[in-house]
Amino acid sequence: MLPSVFLKLAHHLPIDKSVEKKLSAMKQHNEQGGGFGAPMLYIIVPDEWRTGDFTSTAYVQGHEGRHRMNAQLEIEGNKPVETHLLLRGNNIEWRNRNINKEVLQRLNQDMESESGTLYIGPFFTL
Repeated sequence: MLPSVFLKLAHHLPIDKSVEKKLSAMKQHNEQGGGFGAPMLYIIVPDEWRTGDFTSTAYVQGHEGRHRMNAQLEIEGNKPVETHLLLRGNNIEWRNRNINKEVLQRLNQDMESESGTLYIGPFFTL
């Protein structure tokens, strides 16, 4: 996923002095050969997707890695970053075996961000 896409889907992060300090430390860590863990989006997938009804839209409920994506954007630009998508249902638990090509294609069409804005994909490469 591109860092700019991740940052649209996650809650907005105002850049203040504490965030600037953290981003500076992350950039220094990277310059010294350190890496970053993959960021994650927690996505609520409509339960009806399991039965092939893709009319409803999935939405982002949480994330991990907003600082990492901001740092990545500054260090390497808007290049794709491996991003973990953790799918949950409202009433049905989603397992890897339930995530088929149709689910991924529908997820990649549109998604509601954490702040409630609808974004049109694609969000990631299939």
